[in-house]
Amino acid sequence: MAASPANSLDEARVLAFAIYLITREGNVTTPMLASLRATLDAKTLTDANFRNWKANLTAAYLAASYQLLQQQQLAAELIAKPIKLLSASSATPLYGHYYDDVVRNAQTLYLVSRHFPDRLKSLNEHALTNIMQPISAGRYNTLSSSYAILSFDAYANVAGEKALAKMSISAINQQGKISALNLPANFASLVNIAPDTALLSFKGPQRLAVILGGN
Repeated sequence: MAASPANSLDEARVLAFAIYLITREGNVTTPMLASLRATLDAKTLTDANFRNWKANLTAAYLAASYQLLQQQQLAAELIAKPIKLLSASSATPLYGHYYDDVVRNAQTLYLVSRHFPDRLKSLNEHALTNIMQPISAGRYNTLSSSYAILSFDAYANVAGEKALAKMSISAINQQGKISALNLPANFASLVNIAPDTALLSFKGPQRLAVILGGN
């Protein structure tokens, strides 16, 4: 299937995913990558649906495959826009093709965490909240929520316990009294916040993005 022709951008994304999985297994997939990239570049000139393919998850899968094959220049070129869009944009839902903003952003975060960990330093909190907000609003399914769990797990593995252990949270009440909260050193820490809390103060590594949620 990975060597099949791509007649639409949705098909190209599936092929890019297949090639990535084959590459992950240790296979040399350079001919498949070259063929798919040639198709994408050619269709960009004739088909308007392909013109923004570098903003699609297709580009992130190709970038990860090139990175695994030690073709860093091609990988860096293709991962740049998906990383930028993590913090700035959402995708039009295409549920018939199992593709929406959560799927795209979660898979991008997963691929960046696994294959471009140094690039995580450039992310801000919006890269994570863009995944969480649609889920909080009820716009999720078993596939997108599974991808979200995978992405946050991959991100946590890169962030590491040492970075998370440096984080602290303090609650400030209406009278200005500051109380340190006991924050467990794990990715999804649960803390109790007093009802009279007016503000929360977060301290930690500058580039460690944080998601705040609660009931």
